Amino acid sequence: MNYRFLIGFSALLLFSCKEEKAKVFQRELVGKWEVFASEMNQKPNEFMQEGFFEFNSDLTVESNLFDDGKKHNYKVEEEKLKIDTETPFELNISKLESDTLILEGKMKIFHMKYYLKRQK
Repeated sequence: MNYRFLIGFSALLLFSCKEEKAKVFQRELVGKWEVFASEMNQKPNEFMQEGFFEFNSDLTVESNLFDDGKKHNYKVEEEKLKIDTETPFELNISKLESDTLILEGKMKIFHMKYYLKRQK
């Protein structure tokens, strides 16, 4: 009987920690981030030069990289950033600190990695 309680409590704790981490990431993302470097298939490229993302507390994001120039909704699930755009935008948050953000993952057929710094 005590084992069931322990297993149930452990599962609850595990899920609440995952949810909490996502909320912390969402809170820490708020602000304007500019791309200072990017890689495509592990090779540096300048495709994202001058790119930026501005994450808002209402869970919308603006970017000069979106074709339509509109705000889009975003969410963080575990350690993934998901932006609702016509072309799926879903990248892993590899690093998030007060002034540094690294996003990486597959976009279309390419493995992309973006290095961003927080604008002051």
